[in-house]
Parts: sequence; C-alpha cells; structure tokens
Amino acid sequence: MRLEPADADAVIKAIDGLHPAMMASMCHDLLAHKPLELAGLSGALVRLGASTGVPVPTHTFITQALSPFAEGKPRF
Repeated sequence: MRLEPADADAVIKAIDGLHPAMMASMCHDLLAHKPLELAGLSGALVRLGASTGVPVPTHTFITQALSPFAEGKPRF
C-alpha cells in the first residue's frame, strides 16, 4: 500500500474534525503528574534514529522538553 498526496489532506481533515478538548494520552498523564511513556514513544524514535543515522529533530525536541516530567511531577 502506498501513501498518496491526498492521504495527507485526509489526515489533516480528520484531525481538524476532532473535538477541541481532544488530547493525546501522554498529555493527560502530564497534566495529572503521572509518569509518561516518553521512553517508549518519542524516546524510542530518538534511539532508532541515532542507531540508523536518521535525524529525528521533532522527537528529539519532544524527548528533551518532556524528560523532566518523565517520572511524573518533577522535584525542582
């Protein structure tokens, strides 16, 4: 199965049709000060990118930005 240019438009349209209060489960966890699945999601992509030489700047940023919250509410 191949992705076509129209597929991107369909995904954006579906996202735009979601309820405004809709958020990712990791966001729910972050707001509730619960541990995040950071290592298994964006962190896994960062590790895979590093091992294959593929840059993953968005997931690198996400991992770095959320790392203080990975175990729940940070203790500064």
